[in-house]
Order: sequence, then C-alpha cells, then structure tokens
Amino acid sequence: MNADREKWLLLIILSIIWGSSFILIKKSLEHFNPFQVGSLRVLIAGIILLPIAISNYKLFPKKHLKWLILAAFTGNFIPMFLFPIAETEVSSSIAGIINSMMPIFVIIVGALVWKFETTKKQIIGTLVSFTGVCILAFGGGNSGEQRIFRFRYYPGNSNVYLYSCKHNADQCKETGNFRS
Repeated sequence: MNADREKWLLLIILSIIWGSSFILIKKSLEHFNPFQVGSLRVLIAGIILLPIAISNYKLFPKKHLKWLILAAFTGNFIPMFLFPIAETEVSSSIAGIINSMMPIFVIIVGALVWKFETTKKQIIGTLVSFTGVCILAFGGGNSGEQRIFRFRYYPGNSNVYLYSCKHNADQCKETGNFRS
C-alpha cells in the first residue's frame, strides 16, 4: 500500500473510532453510571496500551516522567470521566460537536495567552472547523435534535468545554508553542 492510501485509511479508521466513542458513551450510560463508564474507559485503554508502554519504558527519559503523568492525568484520565458526566445532560452529537471545537480553542487561546503566531493554514483550518461546527449546531431543522445553545444544557456542556480548554494548554505545550 502506498503512503497516501495508508494515510487515508488511517484517517478513516481514526474518524470511526473517534466518532463512535460519543455514541458508545451514551449507550453505556443506559447500563452504568458516568463514573463506571469513565472507569471502564480508563481500564480498557490501560489494558490495551500496557504492552506498548512496557516495550517502550526504557526509551522514555525519566526526567520527563512528571510531565507525562500530568499530561496523562489532565489530558486522558479526567476527560474519561467528564464526557460521560456531560452526556447525562447533552446528546452524544452535541458532545462531539463541542469537542470538535478544540482546534478553534487551540488557535484562539494559544494566540491570546501564549502569544504564538498562527499560520495562514491554521487560520483557514480554524475557519473551516468553525463553519462545520455552525452547520452541525444550527442545522437539523425539525429533526428533534438538541441544540447547543439552550440554557438548560449549559451544565453538561461545561464539562466538555472544560476538557476542550484544558486540552488547548496540553496541545500548545506538546507542539512547543507554549511560552511562559
């Protein structure tokens, strides 16, 4: 398989996995409480990733271990619980839409707080992302789908917003665009 096909295949697989997670969280909430769903997500991810972690343990620089633990806790562990809690208040599609706003938060907060410069491609990508969010958020007509901007959904939305904003800081740090 050539490199371009492999990239497209990986993108499709990643999209299916990422997109289905919100639906699967919602379905699992029919049988478990949000904390059980979060615990199961952490446990399953840990079991799947444990062989990779063990095989690469010696390659990881020990001086960065505290940052890895901090990033793992704030970027993975906490959101594993925030999403199920949020989805008790909002639909899985709303949670996915709000989470898809993360690149927008990365550009805005990164530029305002950490003063990193954005490229033309990043701005275009952010505008495309925002257009997609608007189409998804305000579209639907009479389909009965929940809207993002109704007051009664704000408590559930706040968990997803919190994760997205927190992930913005992680993303800036990870890409080297973090400036104290």
